[in-house]
Amino acid sequence: MINTEIKGLEDAKKGTVFEIIGSILVSSGLVILILTGEVNALLNNTNNEIIASSISAGVVIIVGLIVDFAGLLYLYKGFKTLNYYGRDTGIGSTGIILFLIGIVMAILGFASALVFPLGSLLAVAGVFMIIIGNILIGIGYYNLGSGFRDSNIKTGGILYLLGTFIFSLLSFIGLILVYIGLSHVIRNYVQTGGLDYQTPSVSQVGIGVLRNDNTAVFQLYSNFPAVILYVRIGNNYANSISPTTLPSNTIIVITVTFPIPLPYSQMYIASVGVNVGGQFKEIPVYLQRL
Repeated sequence: MINTEIKGLEDAKKGTVFEIIGSILVSSGLVILILTGEVNALLNNTNNEIIASSISAGVVIIVGLIVDFAGLLYLYKGFKTLNYYGRDTGIGSTGIILFLIGIVMAILGFASALVFPLGSLLAVAGVFMIIIGNILIGIGYYNLGSGFRDSNIKTGGILYLLGTFIFSLLSFIGLILVYIGLSHVIRNYVQTGGLDYQTPSVSQVGIGVLRNDNTAVFQLYSNFPAVILYVRIGNNYANSISPTTLPSNTIIVITVTFPIPLPYSQMYIASVGVNVGGQFKEIPVYLQRL
């Protein structure tokens, strides 16, 4: 799990880096085009140098868009992987799909607007999907920061979202913050084996048994060191629990004894109170009568 989650983080980081580089290239190309146009207007003529500058700017923009596209693909992979492990980044994956569909719709719409009257409507719909996609990507970044408790990623996600409406430079700053945050999270994740970013939990492995002498045997798994506080079936609390401590990332066989005979049933649901990672949890444990 840890290696796969690290891969998701690295894909998200790689995608963010590509987005930063792509944004720089596209912005640089647009600046060159604008300056070339201004020079052309001042000189009131077009020479070979101006044409060469325009072509170079166009190439830079195209390369930037390709890099942007690659970044979105990596980011999509990262969001999908991290969402699988409960980081709530699925909304970001949806945003990327909407963004890419919106780009295609906008291009087709603008290209066909001169020929087909409905082309402009398609372009508007595409732009709307691009905006919605950007918003969802920003929320995906924010959720990623929340899941790993990193303020830089959360702030970066907010700025990325706001840049859709206010000023695109905010989105660029947001990407920088996300990159810084992801670098910190990956470094810390590797150093701690991911323990700092896991949610403490205890769960049953398989089905336990309840013997005729009121002794129950079951297996528990905990991703953090834990202490069993009690085991009960209804109001019948076990008076013997062995062992009472659970090491992290280990399956442990637990044996408990209930002082009062239990009414006959094929299946029982016991409640186990545990202190795991400093948090109290009560988990269900299923027992089958032997």
